[in-house]
Amino acid sequence: MGPVIARPAAAVLGAPPAATRGIAGRLARRNAMRNPRRTAASASALLVGTAVVGLFTTFGASIKASIDDTIDDNFAGDFVILPEGFSGSLLSPELAPAIAELPGVNAAVGTAYGPATVDGSTVDVAATDVAQLGSVFDVGLSSGSFDGFARGDLAVSERYADDHDVRVGSTIPMTWVDGESTDLEVTAVYSDRMTFGDLLVTSADMTRHVAQANTTVVLVDVADDVNLEVAKAEVAAVTSEFGAPDPMDRKEYSESISSEVDGMLYFVYGMLGVAVFIALMGIANTLSLSIHDRTRELGVLRAIGQDRSQVRSTVRWESVIIAVFGTVGGVGLGTFLGWGIMRAMKAQEGFGTFALPIIPLVIVVALAAGAGVLAAVRPSRRAAKTNILAAIASS
Repeated sequence: MGPVIARPAAAVLGAPPAATRGIAGRLARRNAMRNPRRTAASASALLVGTAVVGLFTTFGASIKASIDDTIDDNFAGDFVILPEGFSGSLLSPELAPAIAELPGVNAAVGTAYGPATVDGSTVDVAATDVAQLGSVFDVGLSSGSFDGFARGDLAVSERYADDHDVRVGSTIPMTWVDGESTDLEVTAVYSDRMTFGDLLVTSADMTRHVAQANTTVVLVDVADDVNLEVAKAEVAAVTSEFGAPDPMDRKEYSESISSEVDGMLYFVYGMLGVAVFIALMGIANTLSLSIHDRTRELGVLRAIGQDRSQVRSTVRWESVIIAVFGTVGGVGLGTFLGWGIMRAMKAQEGFGTFALPIIPLVIVVALAAGAGVLAAVRPSRRAAKTNILAAIASS
């Protein structure tokens, strides 16, 4: 579809320079339009590179928006305690009970995650104080109840219930990591599976089957009449005793997730920067070949009055039109793919908010236009130095 789209796209993208840069702008626009196959081929590598940039940028922004929505809509607590980095060390199971004893703390709920086997398939199970969970996090209870939730009870997500045809009252045999099997009764079904997954049990059910009990995250809720800064300092004192990180408030937790996503994106941008650089070299090579093919044409233009600065300007603007064509097409394609992934995630996983990162995408397009100017430096100088008589005499 590139050659089909290239001509009308070059006409639209070349309209501003044609209107503002005089004869150089008009010639650049016509040169980009008159050979759409060459224009499409020149822009294809840049289109692919910027499509991947657009995809990851859109996906990263959407993931951050999804997490922010979950925090705003489902997290009813005030502080989150997580292990630092990727060290692998988890939190003490005694941390949450110690925080819960603080004056002014309504609830402190610790959650651990571990594998188990159901019907021959390995599943991830979340273990927590389910009876207290509602005070810090709303999982969207749709049927059943968490009241009196005890050992031997099981809560499942709506997605899991639909996929495995289970409902409140169903019994599910589960094999733990130590090889022991227990029959768990489904007593609740919930809708939000982003944080706690598909299966939720009491901490007592999992602890008895693991070699060493640990906690992955602690959610803390304090009373409404308690100063959050004071409460945070008191909670931090307890976490310090257990060698755990300081608590994060809602804003700090959201920013920590965003920084992790941004770190991933920066790495991707660095890798893709090399690909985009190679694509721009391709544009420069194509322009050089195009100038060689148009040697006689350049000689005639110089003979009838076009000066060297106009020649350089014509080549530069043609390069910018090609670069922006590839970038806009790539950004559009990447954004569409990002939207499709979030739609699929919403349907498959039950969560996912699409967010369009307008400013980063505009910056990508602007950088591509500037890179187009750089790509045209050598070809434009070569074109400007063309000997008029030799060029006209060439075949």
